[in-house]
Amino acid sequence: MKLTLVLFFVAAFVGCALSAPLDYSCTPESYAAYKAHYTKSYATPADEQLHYNIFCDKLKTIDEHNTKFEKGEVTFEMGVNQFTDMTSKEIAESIG
Repeated sequence: MKLTLVLFFVAAFVGCALSAPLDYSCTPESYAAYKAHYTKSYATPADEQLHYNIFCDKLKTIDEHNTKFEKGEVTFEMGVNQFTDMTSKEIAESIG
């Protein structure tokens, strides 16, 4: 019984930790964490740099939007997802 209870709490803790949103910034380390989280890799250094730049640009957009959300100027909050380092064309191709 005690073992079952302990395993339950361990599983609940791990589940909460895994579902917690990750806090990203425009740094190579943060981008590496993002890529690891979403299992992404790029074939060339140029492609890697392109997607890093897109990631940083979108983080800025997300931050600016969420500042407006906190002030009550917009009605929804934005966040990072698997599309954050992708071009519009890549997003369309991946969902279409």
